[in-house]
Amino acid sequence: MKFKMIHENYNVSDLERSIKFYNEALDLHEVRRKTTDDFIKDPDGYWLEILP
Repeated sequence: MKFKMIHENYNVSDLERSIKFYNEALDLHEVRRKTTDDFIKDPDGYWLEILP
């Protein structure tokens, strides 16, 4: 079975600092920034991301 990573989510305390790290250390670049609230949070703190 071939493994393919298609989505990762990391909560960070300083977004701009984290973006800079991923750019400089790992040569990863931001391709899109969400501008809408596509998430639902239940009372237990579980987040569900809503994608088209």
